[in-house]
Amino acid sequence: MRNIYLKVPSSREEWLTVAEKFESRWQFPNCIGAIDGKHIAMKPPVNDGGVWNKCGLAKALEEGTVNLPLPCCLPGGNEQMPYVLVGDDAFALKPYLMKPYAQQGLDAEKRVYNYMHNRARRILENLFGILANRWSFMRNLLHPDVIEVLVSAALVLHNFLRESDAYCPIGLLDTESLTGEVLFCP
Repeated sequence: MRNIYLKVPSSREEWLTVAEKFESRWQFPNCIGAIDGKHIAMKPPVNDGGVWNKCGLAKALEEGTVNLPLPCCLPGGNEQMPYVLVGDDAFALKPYLMKPYAQQGLDAEKRVYNYMHNRARRILENLFGILANRWSFMRNLLHPDVIEVLVSAALVLHNFLRESDAYCPIGLLDTESLTGEVLFCP
């Protein structure tokens, strides 16, 4: 049986569907996802970038075997741009990975970019908040051998339960006002 609740796109068409949802929801074109790390108490602790560098998806992106959509022009642009993930400062800048500008001395264009970048990443920050609230094991000291299995199981259950309003009621996630102001959840 195919696992539809924890699946990495495997074709250009599937990646394009992800990118279309990101552009529609977050107005961040050519974005195929957001990455971050959730620190889970374990022995020994590792940082976000270190874990990402050992991840199969990171290796496949480096090797170019992910079958991403071909670069295309951004809305209103005339230069072909690659599809990318958005991450924070813990990750190295790569052709497939964008991160925000450092906060000091930003001009208006860079501030707008950072706002849009962080807006696209908010979906992931909300996910980690939900997982930590709903799955208490993420707050306990765990052995590294079991973490991958537990986190994968929690993600599958999370994706399945997201279809229910009871699992993720209004007020649990950050939202945005009609003027674009971020309304952080309590």
